[in-house]
Amino acid sequence: MRRRSLHPVLLLVLLTGIALALSPSFPGLAQEVSVFRTALTAEPPTLDPALATDLTSLEVINELFDGLVQFNEKAAPVPGLAKSWDVSNGGRTYTFHLRDARFHNGRPVTAEDFAYSWNRALDPQTKSPTAELYLGDIVGAKDVLEGKARTASGIQVIDPHTLQVTLDKPRAYFIAMLTYPVTFVVPKEAVEKGGTRWTETDLIGTGPFKLKEWVHNYKVVLEANKNYYQGAPKVDRIEMPIVSDENTRIAMYERGELDYTDVPAKFVPAMKKKYPQEVYSVPNANVYYIGFGQKAAPVLRNKLVRQALNLAVNRQILCDVILQGSATPAVGVLPPGMPAYDKNLKGLGFDPKLAKEKLAQAGYADPRKFPQLTLSYRSGVQTSQQVAEFVQAQLSQNLGISVVLQPLEWGKLLQGENDRALQMWFISWWADYMDPQNFLSILLQPGNDFDYNNPEVTRLTSDADVEANYAKRMQLYRKANEVAALDPPFLFLYHLNSTYARKPYVHGLVETPMGHLPYFRVSIKK
Repeated sequence: MRRRSLHPVLLLVLLTGIALALSPSFPGLAQEVSVFRTALTAEPPTLDPALATDLTSLEVINELFDGLVQFNEKAAPVPGLAKSWDVSNGGRTYTFHLRDARFHNGRPVTAEDFAYSWNRALDPQTKSPTAELYLGDIVGAKDVLEGKARTASGIQVIDPHTLQVTLDKPRAYFIAMLTYPVTFVVPKEAVEKGGTRWTETDLIGTGPFKLKEWVHNYKVVLEANKNYYQGAPKVDRIEMPIVSDENTRIAMYERGELDYTDVPAKFVPAMKKKYPQEVYSVPNANVYYIGFGQKAAPVLRNKLVRQALNLAVNRQILCDVILQGSATPAVGVLPPGMPAYDKNLKGLGFDPKLAKEKLAQAGYADPRKFPQLTLSYRSGVQTSQQVAEFVQAQLSQNLGISVVLQPLEWGKLLQGENDRALQMWFISWWADYMDPQNFLSILLQPGNDFDYNNPEVTRLTSDADVEANYAKRMQLYRKANEVAALDPPFLFLYHLNSTYARKPYVHGLVETPMGHLPYFRVSIKK
């Protein structure tokens, strides 16, 4: 929404395309509503913090809810709903002191609300796919996850403003983990009233914005929470049309229908030339890969097969041609900029001859006897299709094996991954916090989506997770990444530098290696 001056008379009609609100300072005069417009690239599978795993859902959830800890502009964890915390018991016990904050319905947030939210996430009936990963280190958490207890003994309410949490072992990354949405606070009364549909019928959070409207597969509209604990947002409303087609999003931006948008790789050269002051790139901490479903495709349990598939794909051509130079080839799990990243790591590289040798050693000297594999990717996203087609062609050309492509709607792709029903799938992992544990331990320790099990990787990451000495800890993660690069859990592809376009009148948008900060800092000033 563009600002425009209003004639100083009583407005009796709504101006076309402009939402008006009464001004408290001058009753009877109308004041234009400030609106920030940015598209979602898919229908959010959920707005429940305990259930979300994807960037689309988190895009909205981060505006509606808060946790004890948040990120600053340098991607470092800082106080959120907890104004401070103390660490004791040899690094195992954290005592959080809550600030005065309120839910959208005006009720104060208490330590009891956090205890309820975390135990709810751990409850097996909630079916949270992330609770064990981010809350499983708390004493008693596993008893709740297994249905043996209703509450974790390590989560204690001291008083309404004090929450005490005890871990099974010291975990240097614990504070950073609390920025992930599964740890966000939700109100018991709203959840119990709305049941499984509470985020559609009774959504109440603490965040800078409230859910005003969610028209499935069409749009999400948020309105400012004027009583937000960090101050009222600078825009009155956020409009998020759901636009999966990349061409349409770019066209909407050029027509002035979006204030901010992603710029897919194929558009980057032309958009930078056309809008040099509006288009910019941001290094992001991520890894894009082809997942190997060892349960759905037993042939992928063979290390030699996984090595062969990695050796057969020319990542440099993928980055230069398909992605227009907006990405760098991935040779391991950790992205550039992440602690423990090794810029000299060689990995398997691209070697079609060696790829064929590995496949032959695995028992497939005749590639026609290799079972046909299905590669799933997100439908409606041209870049995803292009990457999938490139990998399909490389595996056919360099190994002689057959791969069938399967486009899936975003929610079904995620469900297939969670159910371990997919053979191969194109996906990405973005940092939730800037610690290698978030990549190596969460992605590769037993119970992962790939059924990958390398005892050395497990030992190295387990030791690193509890190591107090930072240098030793990073050395262990670096070694784990090195081992995984040669015994690949998936087909490494690339690390993406994201490109965005932002109108000149948009101010206060803060980007980090993990994406932008919540939009309450954004203002529209022509």
